[in-house]
Parts: sequence; structure tokens; C-alpha cells
Amino acid sequence: MTLVAWPMVVLVNQIFFECGHALGICRRRVIVVTTVRDFLAQHAVETMGVECGDEGVHIVLAIAPHQMAIRVTVDKVHLVNCPITKGGKPVLERLACNYDINSFETGKAKCKEALQDKFGLHKDGSPVFAMVSRMVGMKGFDLVQSIADGLVDRGIELVILGSGESQYENFFSDLCGRHPGRVGTYIGFEPTLSQEIYAGADAFIMPSKSEPCGLAQMVACRYGTPPIVRETGGLRDSIHDSTMGEGNGFTFAGYNAHELYVACCNAQNAYYDKENWKNLVHHCMECDFSWDVSAKSYEGLYNETANLW
Repeated sequence: MTLVAWPMVVLVNQIFFECGHALGICRRRVIVVTTVRDFLAQHAVETMGVECGDEGVHIVLAIAPHQMAIRVTVDKVHLVNCPITKGGKPVLERLACNYDINSFETGKAKCKEALQDKFGLHKDGSPVFAMVSRMVGMKGFDLVQSIADGLVDRGIELVILGSGESQYENFFSDLCGRHPGRVGTYIGFEPTLSQEIYAGADAFIMPSKSEPCGLAQMVACRYGTPPIVRETGGLRDSIHDSTMGEGNGFTFAGYNAHELYVACCNAQNAYYDKENWKNLVHHCMECDFSWDVSAKSYEGLYNETANLW
């Protein structure tokens, strides 16, 4: 797909140019292309003049009267990178119940019960929303901090796994103490526990400020746990809102607590519509984030670039 018609100078690791003209000598070969892939273009528009901070991607847009230049410093340029296959079983090692796309109703129910037991949560029919992430502002923890008490007051149980900035570690530890039986917090990272959370949670919160690709939202789909994501970078590419019909999660656009809260409320309301929720979980597990798809996209990109000369 041709998204930008102006010349773009790209160097893997370092580039210098203005309005399409190279200004400096670079250490590696410069490639001039006239197309921008979905992920790159979306990332450029939404991070105008802002360093993203994740995966070494920094993008600046400069507008000239007759052309637009995009300066990109990339350590890793990719489309959708996730070695997750379609249709079989998730990589489940120590879960309360193994399951696949044909048995997720029983399997996830048992995994949820085990997760609630582990964190001492009430088993009153409430949905469990989870996060597994580094506790940093870039991952949207400032937004979650703003709405966490409100979500619990609405009848949502929260499970948080991660470590990072002390302000978030302290807040979510205190949140657990303020809402016994409604919030579970684990400061640190434990791979087996993260699997149990992906499997046992009903929805997965991922409100990143910036996410060039993202893996957690695809892992969540694999476990049949619809993601709640901000429409940014790879999250926008891989998760589509289901509020008005077909989709594999719940999305919001602006980086603010109100929109995240609304998306979480939409997910909670959808959860209580059991038949539609079952269809949503099934659709999540159907999503094909395998290399079969990504490899074809890469092949098309490389062929397209080679044919420019």
C-alpha cells in the first residue's frame, strides 16, 4: 500500500536529511523509498516531534511547502512480529486447565478460578481485568492509576503483574490493600504466573502511550483474553474495536484516562452478554499472528522496494 508519495530517506541506525535530501554522511547504506508501511506511517503521524522511547524508534515530521520529509532512526523496523500460530493450543505449561479454541469456555473458567484463588479474589461473577507489563508511564500506568479505584467500584477485579517505577509499584501495592478481594498485585516478574494471568483473566489492559509493535496484545488473544488497547502503533494494527460489531478487543484513541475508562466499561458491559462474549473470545483465538502472514508481508515489502530501481 502506498501511503506517502514523497521521497523518504531511511538508514537502519542513523539518518540525516531535510525534505528528502541527505545532509550528512552515514555509517550504513541509505535507502531511498517512496512507500511507507502501515506501522511506520501510523507511528510517524502519532509521534510527531516526540521520541517514542520503545525499541529505538524515533520519528520527526517536517513539512515543507511542496513535500514532506520523515526522519526515522530505527534499530528494528518490522511489520507484525510474533511467532504465535493459529488454531492450536497456547503454550500452556502449568495451568489449572489446558484448553484450545474448542474448549476455552471450560478451560478459561477453571483458570480464572485458580487465578482468583491465588490472589484471594472474590468469586462473585465479576470480570477480571489484568495487566502484565513494566510499570512505567510509557505503558500507560499513569492512566490506569487514575481510573483503578473507579474500575473496582464498578465491580471489576484487577490483577497486576510487573515492576518498574516506584510510584506505580507503591500505588498498586496500596490499591491491593485498599480493596482486599478485589485487587491482586505482584511486584516483579514470574513467567509461570504471567501465563496464569493471561489464561485466567477475562480482559487484558494495554493502554500504551507508544507501542511500535507490541506482543502482549497478541499473546492475550492467543489465550482468549480480549485486549483493551490504545490505538497506537502495532496495537492499532493488530486489535480492532468490537463495540459496534466485528473486532477482537476494545480500543480508544486519545491518551487520556477518560477514554481508557470508557473502553474498560465497554468491555465490562460486553462481558455480561455471554453469547457475544463467547464469540469475541473465539474470534481472538482465531487471529493469525503467525510468521506465515508476516513473512508474506515482508516478502511483498522487499519486492516492492527492489522494484523501485
